[in-house]
Amino acid sequence: MCCGTRKNGTRPPPPIETLLPPPSQLLNEPDAQLVVNAAVAYKLAGDTKGLADIRSRYNAVMAATTLANTFGTVTRSGGNSALSDRDTILKIIDEVDMFKGFLDTYKGGKGS
Repeated sequence: MCCGTRKNGTRPPPPIETLLPPPSQLLNEPDAQLVVNAAVAYKLAGDTKGLADIRSRYNAVMAATTLANTFGTVTRSGGNSALSDRDTILKIIDEVDMFKGFLDTYKGGKGS
């Protein structure tokens, strides 16, 4: 994996893990987005163990956020991660970004 093994036999956490909030606290929008981003990174890397771990740690607290469905979709178990999964995730991200831009414009009064 990414970071090698320590002398005591354990692996250090991937760098993205150091950015994540504790799974015991309520998440604001930016923190919830970090958790989703980490899940996407695990999914795209094909790291099923990391994906299962982040799901088990954050599933309950993510359920209370606006990104609950996104997190559930990204972290759902579905067997092997295939290229179509990666393409689907990238398309979803593009659509979400496009829709977010539309909403930002609309909320700014420019959509009427």
